[in-house]
Amino acid sequence: MEVPHFHHAAEEYMIILGANFPNVFDFDAEVRIEMGKDPDRMETMVITKPCVLRIPPNLWHCPVEFKIRKPLIFQAAYLDGTWSKILRRAKPDGTYEYLYEGDNVRLCKERPGELCTLCGKCFGGNS
Repeated sequence: MEVPHFHHAAEEYMIILGANFPNVFDFDAEVRIEMGKDPDRMETMVITKPCVLRIPPNLWHCPVEFKIRKPLIFQAAYLDGTWSKILRRAKPDGTYEYLYEGDNVRLCKERPGELCTLCGKCFGGNS
C-alpha cells in the first residue's frame, strides 16, 4: 500500500486495532495515511487510536506508514466482488500515466494468452 491509488468501484475500510485481545484498545502506535481528491494535494491523517477508517470510492489514498510500539492488527477490507485500483505512475518524460490493476486483468493459467475469468480451476487441485 505504498503507491497512491483509488478504487472506483467500491469503498474500502481500513481496520486498525490493538493486537491484545480482548482489549483491542490497548494501542500504542502511530499510523499515517495520505488522502485526498487529487494525488498532488493529499493531506496526512495521523491515527493514534484504534479505528475503522472508511475510504469512499474515487478518493486517492496511500502510502500508509506505521510507527509501532505495541503489536497491532491492520486489515484493509475492499467490498467489491473483485479487487481493483487505479494508480498514477510517472513516465520518463515527466508526464503521468494512469494504470488499472485488478483481479480481472490476470492471465489465465489454463489458457495461455487469455484473461483470467476466476473459474477456480487453478485454485489448488481443481484442474
